[in-house]
Amino acid sequence: MKRSTLIVGLTSIALATVAGAANIPGLHPTGSNGSGGTLGDGSSDLFYSVLSSNNTFYNSNPMGTVINQSSIPWVWFPNTTSARWIYDNQWGAVQMGSTVTFRLTFNLTGLNPSTAVIFGSSAADDTGQIFLNGNLIGACGGYNAPAPFSASTGFLPTINTLDFVVQDLGGSISGLIVPDIGGHADKVPAPGAAALLCLGGLAAARRRRA
Repeated sequence: MKRSTLIVGLTSIALATVAGAANIPGLHPTGSNGSGGTLGDGSSDLFYSVLSSNNTFYNSNPMGTVINQSSIPWVWFPNTTSARWIYDNQWGAVQMGSTVTFRLTFNLTGLNPSTAVIFGSSAADDTGQIFLNGNLIGACGGYNAPAPFSASTGFLPTINTLDFVVQDLGGSISGLIVPDIGGHADKVPAPGAAALLCLGGLAAARRRRA
């Protein structure tokens, strides 16, 4: 084996070992309290903001609002122990044809965006589209059945945005639920660690050659 090939191989293995994969922070279900549970009726969502709304019933809260349990139609996918339906007001009241966009922001600082992957599921009444940093990556399921979504490209080195554009077609009530969401990416090794590993690789190569 050539010395240069050995050095590259050893260094790559060492860097991969030190870096490893990590969960992407900031990915939470709708209505989450950030600790695995959920918020109460009418609470402001902690993570999903209202990017835009042309709904006349919008309560002007910059964050999404947890819909009252009593307002949830029986035909909707039920709230879970870790996620709840949200909208731009606590009753889910909507003017026919309204479009509301919810934004979830997450940060990849310290992680390699080229290795990032996110995945989850979502449901909307009536329809919804999902955008990662402005690029369409999927569609929400219907109100009674969340549909899966995922992305493995299109990530930025620091701040990233995930937008859920929810459109109502018939009036009365609307909402969004993201019952599960997660992701992972490789850590970026600190410059000092990378330099030490390279030196270690050189030393190992020299010993092997001797």
